[in-house]
Amino acid sequence: MRATLNRDEYEELICRGEPDEFPKNAEQVVSELKSRGYDAGIPTLDYLIRKGTVAPSRTGRNYEWKPKHVEQAAAALEEQKTFQPRTWSNLDLGISAAQRIRALRIAVWMAIDEFDAEVPESAVDRTCRR
Repeated sequence: MRATLNRDEYEELICRGEPDEFPKNAEQVVSELKSRGYDAGIPTLDYLIRKGTVAPSRTGRNYEWKPKHVEQAAAALEEQKTFQPRTWSNLDLGISAAQRIRALRIAVWMAIDEFDAEVPESAVDRTCRR
């Protein structure tokens, strides 16, 4: 059981089945890693680069992160168990991140149906680039 989302689950559940666009900048990588359940920030990415764990190409002062670099960063964070609190909850409950997201969506849609509520545009996840 995996407490974080892998690439396929991320694209299915967060990107709504659409492939994500690459290369990404550091802020976009942080957003993806957080969406997948990792406790990541710009300093974390800088550390992984300095340590030689990942080596994204550089244009000027900016790094260009390709899928393999994001996966290398995710693997390093997984190995070090650098997780967000909800990921630790997944581990405690014995569920995967994908199971948690699917269960929450079912609960939300059931509540929307039960109370005849409308989903505001602001509730739509905009994590992935298109």
